[in-house]
Amino acid sequence: MRRKDGQGCEDLTLIAYDASADGDDGYFKTETEKIAWLKARGFNVSETRKFNTPDEVIEYRRLVSEKRVNLPFDIDGLVVKDDKTDMEDLRLARPERQIAFKFELEQAVSILKDVEWSESGATYTPIGIIEPVRIAGTTVKRANLCNPAMIRDMKLKIGSAVVVVKRGEIIPKIEGRAVREDGFGPDGAAPDMPLFNEVSGEADSRLLPIEIPAKCESCGSSLVDAGTRLYCPNPACPKRLLHRIVKWVNVLDIREAGKKTLMQLFNKGRIKRIADLYTLEVQELAAFERMGELSAAKLVHNIRAPRSLSLADFIAGFDIEGVGSLTMENITLAGYDSLEKLRAANVEELSGVFLTGEITARSLVDGLRETADDMDAVLKTAMITITSAARRPLAGQSFCFTGELKTMKRGEAGERVKALGGTVNTSV
Repeated sequence: MRRKDGQGCEDLTLIAYDASADGDDGYFKTETEKIAWLKARGFNVSETRKFNTPDEVIEYRRLVSEKRVNLPFDIDGLVVKDDKTDMEDLRLARPERQIAFKFELEQAVSILKDVEWSESGATYTPIGIIEPVRIAGTTVKRANLCNPAMIRDMKLKIGSAVVVVKRGEIIPKIEGRAVREDGFGPDGAAPDMPLFNEVSGEADSRLLPIEIPAKCESCGSSLVDAGTRLYCPNPACPKRLLHRIVKWVNVLDIREAGKKTLMQLFNKGRIKRIADLYTLEVQELAAFERMGELSAAKLVHNIRAPRSLSLADFIAGFDIEGVGSLTMENITLAGYDSLEKLRAANVEELSGVFLTGEITARSLVDGLRETADDMDAVLKTAMITITSAARRPLAGQSFCFTGELKTMKRGEAGERVKALGGTVNTSV
């Protein structure tokens, strides 16, 4: 669809379901009128029905769900709309006059062939390698297993028959073992398919246990198996430090600082913590592979561009496990709105904050202690400043805009509130 030369466009079919008039949000009064306008001008339009009761909608969803496998395109549900059109509402992340009504997840049965452990920062996540199966329009060969506790709870082994779904019609995930009523696996299983006997509780000799890593591949430290998480506890683990630098670059959206460039700098020992980014010089970067003086100058300029961050984004950029921008927003709204107040808070105090449990609070306290020197070094560069509470007069206040505003769009009003420290909700 993004080809500039137009090649292959003859193989595309456009099915329209929406239209707007530039500069006139009131051009269409109803969704029915909009679809009729599109159809009269020769557009293919999505099938549309009008209903009077919720039961009618539910029954129609059932009928469409049964025939969707025969449609010429993939769908994952219906969109139920109020017939009255509100163009401003449609621009919101959660529009008030329409809602997605999803189908039940499509399932497939496969065999677990192997388990790979994906590394992200300090965390090791199990990924199941399965016999290829077709789900929701694509062939799936890998599926998420989430954590060691899930593997143990499902009593999975290499060779187990498993049920695979796509969460949100996108992310493949192993839901559990596939077991037939007689205990020997799914109907239609091949005679030589190695399966677990639910009835006797004995495993087929061809089934193999899933090995959970015991040592960190980067630093050799013993991994901690906390059930819902397998991780390296070493704060100086190279993989963990590099992940933190990459996270900082992503949070600040520093252009030209790709992961390969950061890995080069890290592997050569030039950067070991976030603060080291602010000591880089054009001349030394220009000597790196595939860099050049122009690219090096751009990178240094982008790194040193002065930025003013909210406390929530500043902390989130240091990649503390389980502590993202949303968690930090809740904590700052609870009164911990400065770095000094955060550092002075203990686990018990922070765990009392809305949506912040003891595990997250402890992770934050430990993370603040671990990154204290790096945070201070970054702030000393004067290139990064934390927006003070005094400059955020709406901090702690929540806003919800409904209806039509006279001097600006609702989205614009929401952005102004956020810039002043407030939060914006899409419903009361």
